[in-house]
Amino acid sequence: MDPLRWPRVRDLLESALEIAEAERGSWLGAACGGDHVVRADVQRLLDANARAGAWLDSPVDAGAAFDDQRDQAGLSHGDRVGIYVIDQELARGGMGVVYRAWDTRLERWVALKALSPALPADLQARDRLHREARAAGKLSHEAIATIYALEEVDDDLFIVSEFVAGQTLRARMGNGRLPVREAVEIMLGVARGLAAAHDLGIVHRDLKPENVMLTTGGRVKVVDFGIASVGGSSGLTRTGIILGTPGYMSPEQINGQPADARSDVFSLGVVLYEMVGGRPPFGDTASWTVVSAVLERDPQPLGQFVDGVPAALDRVVMTCLAKAPGARYPSATAIVFALEPVLADLVAPARSSDAPAATTPTAVEPPGATSARWWLQVHQLAASVALALLMIPGWKLMSRLPRLPGRLLVMALLIMAAGIGTMRLHLWFTTRHDGAGLASEVVRVAPMLRWSNRLFALLLGLGGAAVADQSPELAAVCLACAAGNLVACEVIEPATVGRAIGRTD
Repeated sequence: MDPLRWPRVRDLLESALEIAEAERGSWLGAACGGDHVVRADVQRLLDANARAGAWLDSPVDAGAAFDDQRDQAGLSHGDRVGIYVIDQELARGGMGVVYRAWDTRLERWVALKALSPALPADLQARDRLHREARAAGKLSHEAIATIYALEEVDDDLFIVSEFVAGQTLRARMGNGRLPVREAVEIMLGVARGLAAAHDLGIVHRDLKPENVMLTTGGRVKVVDFGIASVGGSSGLTRTGIILGTPGYMSPEQINGQPADARSDVFSLGVVLYEMVGGRPPFGDTASWTVVSAVLERDPQPLGQFVDGVPAALDRVVMTCLAKAPGARYPSATAIVFALEPVLADLVAPARSSDAPAATTPTAVEPPGATSARWWLQVHQLAASVALALLMIPGWKLMSRLPRLPGRLLVMALLIMAAGIGTMRLHLWFTTRHDGAGLASEVVRVAPMLRWSNRLFALLLGLGGAAVADQSPELAAVCLACAAGNLVACEVIEPATVGRAIGRTD
């Protein structure tokens, strides 16, 4: 959306939401005065608000009936739920209530989350909930709160998980921003935990400061796995409840589209932005305002209003917050790769000062990350050299083709070879000297590079086919080179690049 149209769109949207739905269409047509572009913008936001429905207007009310039922049932200190004895309520929200409970069998504290009966109301929904809980139970990572069991007591479902002593990230943030280094350290812990989940195909779908715990020992724990992914691929449960929290949901979640690891990446970007900037990236938390801002507006870069934010960190955040999933990091692993050099640069000045350096977790890359980056450098250099060699048969085509077509073909091949070579050398330099920017540059450059390679191979192949009668040998060489270029571009390069930036899809 053009920023110059936003004030008018915002005012029209505010007014439209106050008008009865049956009269809204005719009113909007008159108010827009024939401006079809503005009307389309307002209608798109109205549609998004309608999809969100009552859940956005009152997220806590989604579980009001459940909360009342639990209150009437009297779950309080000393009550038993199977082998668990309730100690105290820890948290309450639209999805249910979380209690601290004592496991009488294993004699340990656990977190017991009672789910709303509205979620697993039918057999298919219950089956999905069981599958999600089993998947989350497979996770084993120090940054993830372990799920112990999915229990059914008196037809009610309960998720039993590790009890994490400490405070939520929301409590740590309070009403202000965190030091940049602390924010990066916390986000690295969260991203490492989510990377383990993404490797198993598990998407959190509701990452927010309330779902990140900071333990008394200084560790990071991501909680509530398996809860936010109760719904199907569309992001909706069978009862029509949209899962997630508006201000932290990706555009595709808001639009009811399938959510994959890149949706978690968007949420990570929102949390990191809020930690460093002291405010959410999309402003007011009012339901329709958040929805419209997430869908239409780009946040202000952190470096413009927070002192001491490295440019590399700003780039990481803005890449996470890209509207299109394909423009974001492909998984949390890529965020780890991008943030580790940023943290190293932040730690270096502290260690060089006279003051004692704060204890910082050692950045540990996943196995094979260093060798994958080395192979990516080799691949880019080798591909650049091979591209130059491919111009030899391309040049020979000029003498076999009619004068004008031959020259045009060779000129086109030269121009494309120069562009492709420049992009490859850029990726080689980025891989070697700017690890924090590698993933974002790959996301930006890879589509252009792939299509340029395809067009180069097509032109070379067409040239070879055109001279097949005059010079079968040259035609065979051109066709073989074109095929080899396609194999390198479509098969070898995606695997090499994906491993280097932590792509899991």
